[in-house]
Amino acid sequence: MFAVVAFAACEQAPIEEQSVICQEVPETITVGFEGNDETRIQLNEAQKTVWNSGDEVSVFYKNDANQKYEYRGETGARTAELHRVSAGSSTTKMGYVVVAYPYNEEYIISPATGNLETMLPAVQHYAVDSYGVGDNLMVSCGEFTQFSLKNVCGWLKLQLTGNGEVVKGIKFRGNNGEQVAGLIHVDTKSAEATLYSEEVTPDDNGNANGSLVIDGAMATEVMLYCDEGVTLSNEATAFYIALPPQTFEEGFTVDVICTDGTMMAKSSDKKLTIERNHIQPMAAFEFATTGTTDVPTEPENPANPNLPSNENNKIYYTTTDGKKMFPYESGGATFGAILISNIYKDGVGVMTFDDDVTMIGDDAFDSCTSLTSVTIPDSATTIGNSAFDSCTSLTSVTIPDSVITIGIYAFCYCSSLTSVTIPDSVTTIGDMAFAHCSGLTSVTIPDSVTTIEEQAFYNCGSLTSVTIGDSVTTIGNGAFQYCSSLAEFNGKFAEDNGRILVVDGTLVAFALAGLTEYTIPDSVTTIGDMAFAHCSSLTSVTIPDSVTTIGEDAFYSCDSLTSVTIPDSVTTIGNSAFASCNSLKSVYCKATTPPVLGYDIFYKNGSGRKIYVPVESVEAYKSADGWEDYDDSIVGYDF
Repeated sequence: MFAVVAFAACEQAPIEEQSVICQEVPETITVGFEGNDETRIQLNEAQKTVWNSGDEVSVFYKNDANQKYEYRGETGARTAELHRVSAGSSTTKMGYVVVAYPYNEEYIISPATGNLETMLPAVQHYAVDSYGVGDNLMVSCGEFTQFSLKNVCGWLKLQLTGNGEVVKGIKFRGNNGEQVAGLIHVDTKSAEATLYSEEVTPDDNGNANGSLVIDGAMATEVMLYCDEGVTLSNEATAFYIALPPQTFEEGFTVDVICTDGTMMAKSSDKKLTIERNHIQPMAAFEFATTGTTDVPTEPENPANPNLPSNENNKIYYTTTDGKKMFPYESGGATFGAILISNIYKDGVGVMTFDDDVTMIGDDAFDSCTSLTSVTIPDSATTIGNSAFDSCTSLTSVTIPDSVITIGIYAFCYCSSLTSVTIPDSVTTIGDMAFAHCSGLTSVTIPDSVTTIEEQAFYNCGSLTSVTIGDSVTTIGNGAFQYCSSLAEFNGKFAEDNGRILVVDGTLVAFALAGLTEYTIPDSVTTIGDMAFAHCSSLTSVTIPDSVTTIGEDAFYSCDSLTSVTIPDSVTTIGNSAFASCNSLKSVYCKATTPPVLGYDIFYKNGSGRKIYVPVESVEAYKSADGWEDYDDSIVGYDF
């Protein structure tokens, strides 16, 4: 018997709120079941599927709004009228209607195909002569005329006898580690399911037939929980366990656990095949104690017993278009937990995971250009490399006190980010972590931070003020390079009225605003890589005798620099140190022994540039490695 799902006219008014796409949805629907009698929600005496009072379904009526409908009649109806009690928000039209039992606000629906993504529960609930109410997944999809709910799973029917033992729970597992619960992708037209232990190929938008692809979201054991317990007698008691259709090639094992902790393990090595919408019976057997174990308790989240009850398994976010945002990757290697749902409701997105989120891993939200804000849970300790790289609409991020490391490129090119609070827990800010954040105006780096890596705040053109904590021991080269609005540094490494940073004798960053000439203080022994790079207004610089090393690109592209004197204390000059200084015509190098030279040191200097060296050292310079490339420019000079 195929029952009909008849929908009232769309012109009727909604009950609580109206969806965006189809504002008028039916107040009632009439729902029946697939024709095969071997189905389980609640059974009547004739072993046919019936509705149970209080049953709820999700209805996606011509769009992706998740509407809740409830059965309010007496238990026993084969076909029932269900009443709409709430309406979800919608953004996308569909050309059909999808019905799913039981109701779940976190269903993920594909408007393009009508396919559904959800969780098969790892904990099911015992019901007399039936599968537990509210746990049996059923779906239907059609075009407004005939519908029947189809079972997605099949069942194993266990029959137990005993002598007064009280069964608290039964655990089932395949002997070959088969998936029996977890994320599942359902074709609602046929009720055929794809388990996430199988390969699902995503399209260019990260969708697989409209669903998220989440690797590793699987459970290999399912428990039938018996609440207060079921007493065994010499007449067999039936226990139904719902399983996704598949073949258990090496058989299966069940553990029957009683309220006193006694247990029996029953195993079979015979191949077991579970078919959709069919019951696979097992011959009755008597309970016989094989050991003891902990008595099972009902978890806080029956769909996944490992799901924590606090907020550490959630990431909250908002987007520019009010739509769901999909992570670049969603598995445990990215978040330390598996994404099990992703919903966007009432202006806020919520990603829920099967355990605490311990990190925002590499590339997690790379190039999510619609992302405007994100709240990272308190359990995360790491923000990985390129985690939010090129999130160009991101204006706000909440970093919890649990985070220790902010990786390289973590927030690179987040051009809309105006401020960021780095918590006291952070010890390391990686290379280019906030580079090219052109909207960032101020940064306070707490005392906990010991390392600011190279180019961490490179090219933050709006950055005007930086405060650095006293615990910083390393500031990488170019950490604040191209910060053209930077007026002051605050902290123990700030020198010359807060215009430079000197760390252990290395000049590593420069406040560029209005800089035309500068005398480097005697405390500096090393001019770091890119320390003065692109100081386009710098016309004169005095390097003290304390300096022994000039780093790579130290004065790169200082277009207004016409002359520079290198003291005899300098022994090493890094690659491209004075390259692209287009106006540089006079270089005075005082050392009698030619400093070790990198490549392209004086590349693209001004026309006719001369290198003046001590008279007695001219030949030594012309024959030294690196210097020989400039032998036509080397001239003796009496210092």
